[in-house]
Amino acid sequence: HKNVKVITDINMPDTNGIVLAAKIRETYPWIEVYLVSAYSIKDVQSIINFEKFQYIPKPINFNELKKIIKL
Repeated sequence: HKNVKVITDINMPDTNGIVLAAKIRETYPWIEVYLVSAYSIKDVQSIINFEKFQYIPKPINFNELKKIIKL
């Protein structure tokens, strides 16, 4: 499989990034999922640890984001 990554915000209209990430993980387990949020890491830590998702805090550091997506 190619090196596929999905970056999604936790807050989304009609759903949330955690639900989306779980569906992606269920269907495509090789895809790396990164959750972006302005919530503190403490607020979402248990979900991220349990599901093994990566966390990107807001405001986004675009230099770090480039490293993640390898630009």
